[in-house]
Formats: sequence, C-alpha cells, structure tokens
Amino acid sequence: IIDADNNIWTTFTAGYSYQDLIGVSVLLSDTVTQIAYSTSNSGLLSNDVETLVVDQMGNVWFANHPLDEDEGGISVLLADETWVTYTTASGLATDSPTDIAVDAFGNVWVTGEGLSHLPAGTSSWVTYTAETSALISDETVEVAVDSNGDVWVTGEGLSRLKADDSWVTYTVANSPLSTDWTKHLVVEDDVLWIGHNDGSMDIFDTATEAWITYIQGDEMESYVDDLAINLSSGEVWGIVDNEVARYVPASQATVLWQEDISMNVDAAESYSYTPEGYPSFSTTGKYYVRGHLQTAEGQTLARSRQPFYVIDSLSLIHISE
Repeated sequence: IIDADNNIWTTFTAGYSYQDLIGVSVLLSDTVTQIAYSTSNSGLLSNDVETLVVDQMGNVWFANHPLDEDEGGISVLLADETWVTYTTASGLATDSPTDIAVDAFGNVWVTGEGLSHLPAGTSSWVTYTAETSALISDETVEVAVDSNGDVWVTGEGLSRLKADDSWVTYTVANSPLSTDWTKHLVVEDDVLWIGHNDGSMDIFDTATEAWITYIQGDEMESYVDDLAINLSSGEVWGIVDNEVARYVPASQATVLWQEDISMNVDAAESYSYTPEGYPSFSTTGKYYVRGHLQTAEGQTLARSRQPFYVIDSLSLIHISE
C-alpha cells in the first residue's frame, strides 16, 4: 500500500513473519528509511498481518491473525503514532479478519465470520451475519465501499449492503455473476471489479446495473490471486497464477478499427463509431474493444460499456451479455 505521503507499507503473513519476527515494514518516502513493526516494538497484536489499509486521516489499520501465543484482531496505528487494538472481546466478530475497508466518512468494515462494522467516531462494533441479516454467508473474504456508500462483500456469492441499510445479494442463479465463489474485489467510483478462483473476472457498473465478464475461466489455467487499481490512471493490476496482469483503460490504448455510421439524428450529421482497443487479461494475444461515438468534429457523444471481442485488427465479434 502507498499512502498519501508516498510511504510504502508491506505486510508479512505467518510463513514469513514467523521466521523474521516482522509483521509490517514501511519504506518512507525518502526511499532510504525503513521501519519494521512487530509485537516486540509496537502495538501489533501479532506478527501475522493479513492486510492493511490507510484511512483519510492517516491512520493505518492492520488485520492480524493469531500466531503462537499472540491473539488476532485489528491493530490500528493512529496518525499521532499511538496504537489501538480491537479483538473479539471488543466486539469484533472474528480473531482472524480477512480484509478491512474504511469509507470516506470513517466507517470501518471488516470481513471474516460475517461482516463487522465500526461506525465512525464510536468504539462499539456492529456485526452482520447470515442469521441476523441478508448476508449470503458468514464465509466472507473481502470488502469494499463504492462512491455511493454501498458496502460490497465477497465470499459465497456477492452481498451488497446499500447506504439505506437494505441488502441485495448476487449469485449465479439470479445474476450474470460468473461463479458463486467470489474472492478479490476493488472498486473505482461506481465500477466494481471482482476476481474469482477459476480465473474469471466480473465487472459490475453500479450506475447502470450492467455486468461484463472480461475473462472466462477457461482462458486462464489458474485463479486471480489479488487485484489493485491505480486511481490516477484507471489501470487495474492483478496477480494471476504468480504472474502480473494489467488492464489498460481505453483512453490509453490504440484504435484497432473504425467505421463511419450514418445516424438519423436531428441535424442529420455524420458520426464515427470507434471501438478503442485495450489489452485483456488473457495471454493469448486477443483484445477487447469498446465503442466510442463522436461527431465529425470530434465531440464525444457516448462511450459503450459493453465490450466487443477482437481476434485481429480486421475482424470484430460482439460479446453477448
């Protein structure tokens, strides 16, 4: 994780931290100074740190798993360099949290044995489970919050806690979701990226309720192990079967094909429909393109969210929803 001050934070899970007795390492923005945090010199609950997140106030939240005699839970390095910890004794649902998200208002969300919520400015946790809410399953994996304040949870299917406190759940049976075993997710504004163990990738546009599947499981031999978004460029990076995959937004890619289309509009002008190409996650050399509708003078009218599939620069095949 890179924070607002360009410090680079790295976590260590049990396989590494047990040997090195390090839970977290931070390389400061001067690229010279490196600080290591462990149970021996900090407020970390354990040296097995699953993940971390930095909130807008500069507080760093760590998800700790139990290790030897150390208990698990949430450790927080506050911006004033003091520490706070939360465990099941504090009301947290699990001592082995899997993911943390902090929204723009300071609300904290934690997955693992349901969904735990720490409302901003409070110290009391609220827990959602499959028994007490519409959460699909207590086997929760990751959590993210979109620009509308909706909370998304992966695990068994996809669960959505909307800002109005209502729930929506997505499964293979009731949506275009590729698989009921969802894993990694990242969100940029109103677009949700969901990576699965079978190598497929779903994208859900919360504004239009449109689904897109960029990768089918048979195009890759393994699973999506992690996802990250570069918010400044819109690029999405994924770890796929120990390799790095990169999605490049259409605005940064090369036009592969163009065709003039006559449209019956008020001014009866001529428009161009230009699919803009960008690499897919597939390693087969195949590409996806997305339509760009503009006037003859170059004014953009609309961009399609539904992709097309390109085998080569001369052929174009539409992918059905």
